[in-house]
Amino acid sequence: MNAIFDVMGPCTTIVSDNGPPFNSKEMVDFYNKYAIDHVTAPPFHPASNGLAERFVCTFKEGMQKMKLSGQNDRLSALWFILRDYNWSPHSTTNIAPAQMMFGRPIRTELSALLQKKQTPSANIQKDVYHNGQAVWVNVAIPGNRAEWSTGWVEKRIGKVLYMILMAKGTHRKAHRNQLRLCIPEEIDVIADEYTQSLTTPSIATDAPTSLPDVTTTDADADVLDEDEAQDQPESLEDTNAVISGALVTTRRYPSRNRKPPDRFTPSLGPSQKNGRTN
Repeated sequence: MNAIFDVMGPCTTIVSDNGPPFNSKEMVDFYNKYAIDHVTAPPFHPASNGLAERFVCTFKEGMQKMKLSGQNDRLSALWFILRDYNWSPHSTTNIAPAQMMFGRPIRTELSALLQKKQTPSANIQKDVYHNGQAVWVNVAIPGNRAEWSTGWVEKRIGKVLYMILMAKGTHRKAHRNQLRLCIPEEIDVIADEYTQSLTTPSIATDAPTSLPDVTTTDADADVLDEDEAQDQPESLEDTNAVISGALVTTRRYPSRNRKPPDRFTPSLGPSQKNGRTN
């Protein structure tokens, strides 16, 4: 009874038979503590408490059916019977006992099958993020300041939750408050990264890339030769002079005068000089 009173609150009246569990000193103190009026039925007259006796009959029939169905766990059978009894409409009131208790319909397996789609309310905030949209994600780092990283909205998984594909290829769940739209100048750059992350990288090869063929006519070749005849060097020496001159003019730092190294030559001793003369 304490477990029931903790959820529903103490009642005002309790009707029971004359059994010792309801007339003990502990129960009398419990009635006095919560000011509960205890009413007992006349001895050997179960009809005085007919509602309780009828429920006992229904409970026994349910336990017998659960046993015949192969359910040997008494606790599981108890929960199944109480659930079916509380969720089923009563034959007298045509309302489920749970609905009468809480004042609202109880969602059951049957109501879940017949559930109608709810129309969106006008007060609900419209979604500003769509699939494939480039966003900034506020990534929280323990012990450090949060950082903003680029990502793309992959799908919406709740009213305010989104699954984000990060630039590194990982997935991250983010709240609407952790997202910011990218400015138009950044969308083009991030879109390229998004397409690269979705496609597999190509394997580089050593084969040279082919260049488009350029067709020129003889007339064009003659014109080019006449225009560039004066600029073309006449020999290889002139070519080297032109290249060296271009390097000198484009040199960033001054040239350094390089001198040949003055190598050390050891002097010969007297004994070595006499031996060489001999």
